[in-house]
Amino acid sequence: MSFLQFKTLRVEEYRLALRNLEQHYQDFLRDSQDSQMFGAEDRMQVESNYNRANHHYQTMVSSAEQGFVPPRAGEQDESVCKTYLSKIKDLRLRLEGCENRTVTRLRQPVDKEPLKACAMKTAEQMKVQSELEGLKKDLSSIAEKTEEVLASPQQSSSAPMLRSELDITLKKMEHVYGLSNVYLDKLKTIDVVIRNTEEAEDSLKNYETRLQDVCKVPADEKEVEDQRSQLKATRGEAEADQAVFDRLQDELRRATAISDKMTRVHSERDTEVDHYRQLVSGLLERWQALFTQMDLRLRELDLLGRRMRSYRESYESLIRWLGEARQRQEKIQSVPIGDGKALGDQLAEEKKLLEEIEKKKTEVESCQKNAKAYIDSVKDYEFLALTYRALQDPMASPLKKPRMECASDNIIQEYVTLRTRYSELMTLTRQYIKFITDAQRRLEDDEVSTRVGKELDHVGKSFSSETPHLGDNKQVSEDGAETNSFILFSSLLQ
Repeated sequence: MSFLQFKTLRVEEYRLALRNLEQHYQDFLRDSQDSQMFGAEDRMQVESNYNRANHHYQTMVSSAEQGFVPPRAGEQDESVCKTYLSKIKDLRLRLEGCENRTVTRLRQPVDKEPLKACAMKTAEQMKVQSELEGLKKDLSSIAEKTEEVLASPQQSSSAPMLRSELDITLKKMEHVYGLSNVYLDKLKTIDVVIRNTEEAEDSLKNYETRLQDVCKVPADEKEVEDQRSQLKATRGEAEADQAVFDRLQDELRRATAISDKMTRVHSERDTEVDHYRQLVSGLLERWQALFTQMDLRLRELDLLGRRMRSYRESYESLIRWLGEARQRQEKIQSVPIGDGKALGDQLAEEKKLLEEIEKKKTEVESCQKNAKAYIDSVKDYEFLALTYRALQDPMASPLKKPRMECASDNIIQEYVTLRTRYSELMTLTRQYIKFITDAQRRLEDDEVSTRVGKELDHVGKSFSSETPHLGDNKQVSEDGAETNSFILFSSLLQ
């Protein structure tokens, strides 16, 4: 529309054109708020077009009305009141447009890219604030001229309505201007909250990942000490990063205070601040859970280290003794079986060894208790690490989760081997004592048999010399003695 065409319109007609423009723009804002077809950039482009069109209309209105001089006192008439009434209504319409745009942004849900969205909202609201500054200046000028009209001694029938519209518009200006100011303050604090939230979350994920990456229960004292040192270092770093979370809480308190102030100006709950309040609360809970987890692991590592040392000391002491005892037994058994004295010495050595073996039974049972306590600590630490990992990533497939390396099976096998060697040593010693005892008895029987054989031989010879006529029976006697000796020797070997 050209200026000449615009100038031919009546005041009510071009005011209506402005109202229609504003109405269409508000309809677009309302309809596009939850639409997937229009993004923030689209809304900014439409707003820019609207502002240009609005400015163009306002320029033509100003040009059409140029040269207007407020009437002096006593010159007021109905048309003058209606002119100011129209101007005030038009200005209030623009105010309402600014208010609607502000409220529309205020109601927008939290975006997937909150920092970018906050920057765009701030840029859009700064334009609204700039427009409000101009409206405030215009309203101040119109209010001053309107007061002059209303101060005229001759009041028209439209004067009460003019007074009412002026008061309503001044209050509306105060409300919208205050809302825009406090909303800008909120956006500034929310921007800081978003940045601090992202920093805190990155820091938290870093420490959580470190704890999740632990996939081995320490198998020796060096590994226990390494994990303890790493955990203490991680805890120290986390304590230094506590300042990030302290700043976040401070900024959230500021944002909450400004949000409460905004709620008093515009009685709607600020869902954006509520969102970040819940988000920060969740981050703080995870932050505290992180320290709790590190403290639990340090405590479990200390207990694991103590039980590991107790088991290792008892196991290694017993395994050394078993080796030495086995060598002693082999040395005893390597001595050839000799006379009765040698057998007696061997038997005494074996009995002494057996007595020592039986005394070690208490240490073997103590080693079993230490092994059980050690295995319990290994499983407790494994359960602690796996539970934390599962809580941090509950949706992960069990097949994709790294398996926890655990030495409990090795400890069980170690102790079973020790117990088996101990039982074998005791059984072998007892069997060898029985063997030596049997050998002694047989040796004694052999000596008796030999002595009896000699005596029988002596009797046979005497009998032969005294009774020569019995010579035919000599061979029979000798055969009998030889038979008796064989029987005695055979029984010794059995």
